Amino acid sequence: MQLTNVDSTNVDELARFFVGQTSKDNSAVPRVAARLSWLAANPALTPEIPFGWAGRDEGGAIVGAMLCVPFRFLVRGRIETFVMNSAFYADDLHRGLGAMLFLAFRALNTRHVIYSTTSNKEAARVWEAARAHMLPKSDFELLGVLRPGPVLEELAFRRFGKRAALVGRALGVAANIYSPCKLSDTRDRVTIGSTVPEEAACAADVVDHEFCLLRDASFLRWRYFEEPETGTTVHKFLTETDEGFIGVSIQSRGYRGQLRVLNISDIWGRVSPQALPLALSAIATKYRGEVDAIIIRCPSDAVEQAATGMGFKKRKFPNAIGWYLDRRRILPERFVIPAGGTEMV
Repeated sequence: MQLTNVDSTNVDELARFFVGQTSKDNSAVPRVAARLSWLAANPALTPEIPFGWAGRDEGGAIVGAMLCVPFRFLVRGRIETFVMNSAFYADDLHRGLGAMLFLAFRALNTRHVIYSTTSNKEAARVWEAARAHMLPKSDFELLGVLRPGPVLEELAFRRFGKRAALVGRALGVAANIYSPCKLSDTRDRVTIGSTVPEEAACAADVVDHEFCLLRDASFLRWRYFEEPETGTTVHKFLTETDEGFIGVSIQSRGYRGQLRVLNISDIWGRVSPQALPLALSAIATKYRGEVDAIIIRCPSDAVEQAATGMGFKKRKFPNAIGWYLDRRRILPERFVIPAGGTEMV
């Protein structure tokens, strides 16, 4: 078994491998290849951090792969590059390759904090075996229901199967615990508009320098304005006293793709805790005709308090999806990595 570095020249064969491991829909290969090309253009990539690794069989075919997605953070006023792993797959016949890929990734921990925000149960066991720590608030997500019918259908399917889901779909109503979240009246109180990377980066200067994601113009342009997926964007919001930005993306979920969700990937700027319910209500109102629910992962304390006060429900995961290793011990005692701001593949 041979483990080799991969770069932007390998996106087509990587795309074919990833599609073969997931949907097996060959028509998805060009879309996945476009996304991989975008990942390879990450402005935080450096020569010392590879785009990723691939394991190849004797014939040279990819049978396992893992990608590296670096991000820059401000930690106590100092810029540090963290590395997130993504698209971690090994063919069923080469499961031992998964350990080889993870060991290659773990070697980066001598100089960088390494982490994951999308670990399934199997990957979580690998992180736990490496004595990793759970990323704070990565064992749940906040679910804000806008239209209960599709949400109820998905919950019924997960708990009782397809027949129950069809009943839930026919009823089109949800139990009280999944009633729509409470939105504030934002008319004449909040303005939602478009923005450009340079403007959003200026607001990003107003940050907690103890620990925060470095949202400079090059990162914001790449993350929100150049991503090939549709529905990924940044909105500027203004109140009488606050100016902030919300990064969002639209995603189809559910056993038959019936559930349209708006992922709140990041919130930053001059935003007081009192303004957060208004900002969340305004973005929900804007997208209410397009999506059924809003998802927030790894929220800050202020965002969690604002969302739960609006009726967002805390949906626990079977296992934590976020893990990290910090060999240099540079992380502060309290921190939250905005998972949606860094979640990639």
